Amino acid sequence: MGDQSDEGGEKLTDNDIFGGMTFRVGQRDEAVAFRCPIYEAELGASGVDRADDEGTHLVAVDESGVIRACLRVLASGPRPFESLEYCALDGIGAFPAVVAEISRFVVDPDFRAIRSGRFVHLGMLKLVFEYSAKAGITDLLTLSLPHLNRLYELALFRPVGNPAHHKVWGQVQAMHLNLDSARRHARAAPSRMTTLLFDTRIPSVIV
Repeated sequence: MGDQSDEGGEKLTDNDIFGGMTFRVGQRDEAVAFRCPIYEAELGASGVDRADDEGTHLVAVDESGVIRACLRVLASGPRPFESLEYCALDGIGAFPAVVAEISRFVVDPDFRAIRSGRFVHLGMLKLVFEYSAKAGITDLLTLSLPHLNRLYELALFRPVGNPAHHKVWGQVQAMHLNLDSARRHARAAPSRMTTLLFDTRIPSVIV
């Protein structure tokens, strides 16, 4: 990902690609407080459910400590995952596997464009991968909105089944990633993005 350009033509390197953001494990209440107004404004729903008490909340904060993005990692215990309403686990990965679901991925509207937020989405995925390695998670599931499909695919997620209609979000695509397979693929056929996600230590990504 080094030597990328933002929309103003500025050259970005791996050292500043996250624009001063810190990516870390957060608290439930701070993540929910950030998420709810955006969910309500854009989707007409609170986005809060019982899984908020059971999941791990990951956040991105700016240099002032203000949250600019959050998501939730829900481990195997509190199934059924929402993703399983749209895809089947049969044939996904080798078992026994430790499967987790990524959900409630929200980014501050002012930080969604590369020119203003650098690669906040990418930083959050890096944090998910680092957290998953520490927690012993082997497989990740998520429901991707159409504008995020390409990001997930570049991060080596693969679609499961056909697109479906979510009752709140509209069209979604179930996506799956086996972390061991993805890591092997990244090392056998590396790209700047996969090298950053799987093999580069980023001090601002803290688990």
